[in-house]
Amino acid sequence: GKRVLEADLEVSEAVDFARYYAREFRALKERYEATPLGAVTVTPPWNFPLAIPLGGIAAALVTGNAVIFKPAPEAI
Repeated sequence: GKRVLEADLEVSEAVDFARYYAREFRALKERYEATPLGAVTVTPPWNFPLAIPLGGIAAALVTGNAVIFKPAPEAI
């Protein structure tokens, strides 16, 4: 339901999140050990249906956690 310009900006932000978490994990894995906590729930707001959830999902997955993703009903 977003206009092309809004959707393009959100996709770009989602890609930035993915690159950020991958880069930071590579830099920190030499000094720190990531201990998975188990399952992480990601429940983003309706107004950012891609960028914010991808950030939460990437952060959880890069540290070895499982993800339960529950999008906002308005975003479906």
